[in-house]
Amino acid sequence: MHQYDIIPLNEKPDFSTNNLFISTKWLSVLQKTYGFDFYYFTLKNRGKEVVIPFSVVNNLKGSYVVSLPFSDYLSTNLIEQKSYLVFLDYLKNNYSGYPVILKTTYQSFYNFSTVRQACYHVIDLKKKQSCSAAFLRGVRKANINGLLVKHDNTIEGLNAFYSLYSNLRINKFNSIPQPFNFFENIFEVFIKRGLGEIILVLYKSEAIAALVALKSNNTLFYKFGASNPVYLYLRPNNLLFFHLKQFALSQNYDSVDLGLSGMSDNYKGLRRFKESMGGELKSINYYRINPPGFDNAHEQRVAATLSRYTNDLVKQNLSLSEIDKISQMIYKNFA
Repeated sequence: MHQYDIIPLNEKPDFSTNNLFISTKWLSVLQKTYGFDFYYFTLKNRGKEVVIPFSVVNNLKGSYVVSLPFSDYLSTNLIEQKSYLVFLDYLKNNYSGYPVILKTTYQSFYNFSTVRQACYHVIDLKKKQSCSAAFLRGVRKANINGLLVKHDNTIEGLNAFYSLYSNLRINKFNSIPQPFNFFENIFEVFIKRGLGEIILVLYKSEAIAALVALKSNNTLFYKFGASNPVYLYLRPNNLLFFHLKQFALSQNYDSVDLGLSGMSDNYKGLRRFKESMGGELKSINYYRINPPGFDNAHEQRVAATLSRYTNDLVKQNLSLSEIDKISQMIYKNFA
């Protein structure tokens, strides 16, 4: 008989690992913003504690168990699959009517269907890592063009980042941004406590590129970034990420996680860019298993309606504050 506990997020002592997305701080940001219920499934195995966080998500599409919403992946390489099977038995007994979605670094898993494949890149700073010649040429071009890097861990820095981020989401991806209060919560939980950085690239005093990086133990996570497409010819992103890597080295981090990338041809350039600065590709698989007799027609209709609505919304030239109000109301439905 396996012994396990289910610990609600607000009862779990501060829990931090090199995987940002398991940490109590990251989950508290999601809980504050979207109101999801989070739990830690903890299992004793060979004297070690196995921890698998999960969330119960209720939105317009339905009810789900997700590990984890609005998170890139769970690093599961050190968790034996039989421990996961105990976890799944618990879910089967307690959430029998719920689809289960897992985002893991496993390459194959049980009898789940693979619904998406993605990747992330990691720079191992304990090894000698070199950037490609093309990447470094971009850095030199940025310097020649007078671009400057600035850390601005203030609300003004957050506003500068959010302006770039929201405009990119609206104008390039025809989608609404995550609500500003999501980033405000990140600011309160991470940035103000010295656990993250807002880094800007300035051109003639204007922020033309920005990123948000978050710390979890010895890893620095690049989590959000955006740039003004008008100025991409100046190579601000080369300078921004070169600085991120140098900053991580100077602060004695072990690694830099360069974030989620898709596996389709649309993301080929992004993957190449991350590899050009020394990032090593790691695979992510998104698995799903539906309960017997589950009909996903409702879910598909809601997802299609949301997509049409947001596409129409961004065509109406609404102000960012108007879009933000709508995002606060509906963004949880994209989980």
